[in-house]
Amino acid sequence: MAQNKKASKTQFKTILIACGGTGGHLFPGVAVAHELKKQGHNAILLLSEKAIDAKAASKYAEFKSLTLPVMAKPKTLSLAMVVFLWKLLISIIGALKIIKKYDIDGVLAMGGFSSLAPVIAGKLKGRGTWVHDSNAIPGKANLLNAKFCQHIFLGFEEAGKYFKLKQGQKISVVGTPIRQELLANKDQQQARVDLGLDADKLTILVTGGSQGAASLNTKVLEAAAQLEKLGQEIQWIHLAGMNYSQSVAQQVEVLGINSNTYKIIDFCEDMLSVYAASDLVISRSGASAMNELSALAKPCLLVPYPYAADDHQAKNAQIFASKKAAVMCLEADLSSKTIQAWIEERQTMPLLIEQEKLSLQQLFISEAEKTMVNYILA
Repeated sequence: MAQNKKASKTQFKTILIACGGTGGHLFPGVAVAHELKKQGHNAILLLSEKAIDAKAASKYAEFKSLTLPVMAKPKTLSLAMVVFLWKLLISIIGALKIIKKYDIDGVLAMGGFSSLAPVIAGKLKGRGTWVHDSNAIPGKANLLNAKFCQHIFLGFEEAGKYFKLKQGQKISVVGTPIRQELLANKDQQQARVDLGLDADKLTILVTGGSQGAASLNTKVLEAAAQLEKLGQEIQWIHLAGMNYSQSVAQQVEVLGINSNTYKIIDFCEDMLSVYAASDLVISRSGASAMNELSALAKPCLLVPYPYAADDHQAKNAQIFASKKAAVMCLEADLSSKTIQAWIEERQTMPLLIEQEKLSLQQLFISEAEKTMVNYILA
């Protein structure tokens, strides 16, 4: 009976997308979900139990979202490993139940250890299994996920050398899926007005990733204060993160920065307006954020998160810097003066901005979500 039911579903598929943990996993997963829906199929989002996952996913209520109890892998020789393995076992059992209850046809892992249990469950159930890694150096979870997957999707070609393919496995460089809502045209001046900013001032976006970045925040604020003292008419959009928005607001007050020109957002649900309003961007170099910056051709200063696994953010940024698409600055070398110099150089050299925009556009691989879905449905 089960085989007959499965055969009858060849025209309509339900794909479980494991994309919890960070915005860098969730938002590309959502992009794939939208493409599946566009092609007449169904997607269910599988998230972690983090509050930030629930907040981010609430915007995409058209997709059913579920959670599993997972945790990041600790050191192998530690007592915490016992808890990890127990939670993994519970999550695999939970994922098996989800696959049965929702008649899942396949599991797509978008990265992180929250995707390991559903991929293993999918493999055990004989369903299709796929993994996407957006970084230049794959995460340990995805290297493990790949052992259970039939097809490995990559954001950067440089990541391919880390995977050892088994017989029958495929690997494809497809780019990183991007939310189509970000690609809509929006007038820059209108975007600024919508955000409560001056329509005509140079606008700089600062983002430390979905969970913020304390050190980066502080150095940017010091630069903003210094530029304001010099009479520079610049306004800022600072995505401070849910954990840091209050401390950023306090530093704005302490440093005497005009709060009317420094907009602080703890969690942004209108990235279209934020990107449209911005001329320049100071960002961490997570692959998903970099993919958005290249798609939208936003000249950027990339500051890799120094504690990222295997220093993968530095490798991501090096690829952009080597193509003259961005400037990379290690956090240890970042100061208010380096930020100020980067801004002033672009104020006085418009041709440099145009060159960076062109290089960014050349790095972007379009329709990654469509390419992935076509492979998944094949």
